[in-house]
Amino acid sequence: MTYEQGGNSSSGRAILMNNGDTLTIQDKIDHNTIVALSTIEVSSKNADRLRAAFSSYYAESVKNPRGKFKTYILKDAPSLSRLAALFDRSGIRYTWAGQQSRLTAYHYQSGQSRTFDVQKGDMVIQSAQPRSVLLQVLMEEEAALKDSVTYDITAWTLPFAYQIDCYAFTEATSFKTSQTKPVDTALLDSEGPIVAFQVPWNDLNSARLLAALHKDGYKVRMAMKEASYQGKPVQKGSLIIHKGDNPWKKQFEAEIKGHLRKSGVEGWRGHSSGFSDYGGDFGGHQYHLLHAPKVLTLAGRGVQANSCGEIWYYFDQLLDYDLSVVEIERFDRIDLTQYNTLILPDGYYGLEENQMAKISDWVKSGGRVIAIDGAIQQFQDKSGLSMDTYATEDDKKKAEEAADAQALASRLNDYQGSERRNISKTTAGAIVYNAVDDSHPLGFGLGKSYFSLKTSSAAYALQKGAWNVLHVPQNYRSFGFIGNGLKGKLSGSVSFAAKAYGNGQAIFMVDNPLFRCFWDRGLLLFSNALFLNGTLDENY
Repeated sequence: MTYEQGGNSSSGRAILMNNGDTLTIQDKIDHNTIVALSTIEVSSKNADRLRAAFSSYYAESVKNPRGKFKTYILKDAPSLSRLAALFDRSGIRYTWAGQQSRLTAYHYQSGQSRTFDVQKGDMVIQSAQPRSVLLQVLMEEEAALKDSVTYDITAWTLPFAYQIDCYAFTEATSFKTSQTKPVDTALLDSEGPIVAFQVPWNDLNSARLLAALHKDGYKVRMAMKEASYQGKPVQKGSLIIHKGDNPWKKQFEAEIKGHLRKSGVEGWRGHSSGFSDYGGDFGGHQYHLLHAPKVLTLAGRGVQANSCGEIWYYFDQLLDYDLSVVEIERFDRIDLTQYNTLILPDGYYGLEENQMAKISDWVKSGGRVIAIDGAIQQFQDKSGLSMDTYATEDDKKKAEEAADAQALASRLNDYQGSERRNISKTTAGAIVYNAVDDSHPLGFGLGKSYFSLKTSSAAYALQKGAWNVLHVPQNYRSFGFIGNGLKGKLSGSVSFAAKAYGNGQAIFMVDNPLFRCFWDRGLLLFSNALFLNGTLDENY
């Protein structure tokens, strides 16, 4: 069970309650101590019942697993190793496909039954196992809600979070498997010296590698278009570490291989020549030189602590990369020319007019600002660097007229139903399908589709004079609770947009890809926004 003591997140050491009493941290400690000891006391008096229920729970999970699906196959993907680590921590058992075969099953991403090829390295999970209930909870598309009035996310399907193709069978399906995954091997053009390394940009591990290379002073390029070398493809977004760009690195090959091992990147290649079959030679104009981010973010009054913490965790724990955090009250004293990237966390803070002018001038001079969720309101419907709520004045007028009509129609609404009427305009957290322009750097590595975790009711029209890289299409699929009043507004809205402004860029993230840092694919999306600094074309 979960025991929580009221007082909200801003209570500090004490909070004055509505009844005039004061609730302190010591009170909370005392209350939780009493509850914990009471739980132990009651458990000891019901030990036999608890032991029997405990044993029956796991036995039933093996003999008669709950849930619609009895076997899952997760296709091999770069993020699969992190999902496997999550399953290991959770006690969920899995094996690896040891043979190739063709099967038909329900496909999560398309929502349809499809025929697919099982290949070595795919993950196989049988629901008949002791942790079957937990497995089903993590894998289910639609959580069963007793009540839509909730304050937390209502969808968390792991195949969407990790963007791994998942096939599910309603009957137990067995075939030859192995306890160990086949080892990925690097591809070398020849046995000669390596002049360039090619690394796929398709996973958080790629971002970890790039962060380490930046810290170590390496110059790295990114392929902006597809090419081919020695008959092998170079996908757009691929990192190219060329010996010619790094002449001061005397142990070039050995050091890069060391970074590759440490990062866990799979599918890298070593090239003995920089000449391509087609698509441009290494070092040409199609391979943009990446600039190391120098990053500043805000904390303090009005900044959502969770959002600031998510950003901090991403840099400190996931990337091991430098981040400067400054209290918003000290923003006026910050010299922005010492940074090239400013991240504005989610929150309800209001930057002053002179502070917004400072940011705009800095972006014009070549800076990049990344605004997350509530921070976009700082730019909402402004002149210059702006994020527009409506595409046209006519759309704005129609929305205002619809709101007025709704206000008139609701004049006799009962007071008791106000809570349920209000949630019809919101979502506590749901999964929403997005179409991706994967030709744009912000969409590199994501493929043609992305399932976003939407935790706010914000909805913005497709932006003019900007790259609408990820947007919610008409008749989109979604999972979890989205109020009827919001569902239609999201249709045709933008989720992630990039806008050139002078010599700089603004990235607007309507959905927070770092939410609790568990939405694995969102970590790659945020890495695109962070590391592709200076690579966006200003021409629309």
